[in-house]
Amino acid sequence: MLGWLRRILTNQLVDAVRKFHREEKEALRIQASVESTSLRLEGLLQSQGPSPSDQLLHEERLLQLAHALQDLPDEQRQALEWHYLKEESVKDIAQWMKRSPASVAGLLRRGLKRLRELLRSGKHHESPGSRSMSR
Repeated sequence: MLGWLRRILTNQLVDAVRKFHREEKEALRIQASVESTSLRLEGLLQSQGPSPSDQLLHEERLLQLAHALQDLPDEQRQALEWHYLKEESVKDIAQWMKRSPASVAGLLRRGLKRLRELLRSGKHHESPGSRSMSR
């Protein structure tokens, strides 16, 4: 009986270590994705808008987009970021997400639709200091 209990304990510990490593890898991947996205947004902010007023308007729109992206379900947000910001193919995204290409296409379609709704309605998450000046 003691050997059986040891085996159960060993299996539970092995499972816990595996889960920890998966979560750690996922956290690193998410962090890299956020950093990459933020660098792209920063690059867009620096390269657009010839006048200061155009630049301010452009920055405000990018902030609204970033806030609206935060309000999407995680899988829709990830699919949109990978496809439109990282320029990954639907096939590659499907492999990474362990989904079919048709399923990823559905995530992209629903994500874009929801993003448009959020941006049109203005009902997306905003941090307290990011309110639009036109409101």
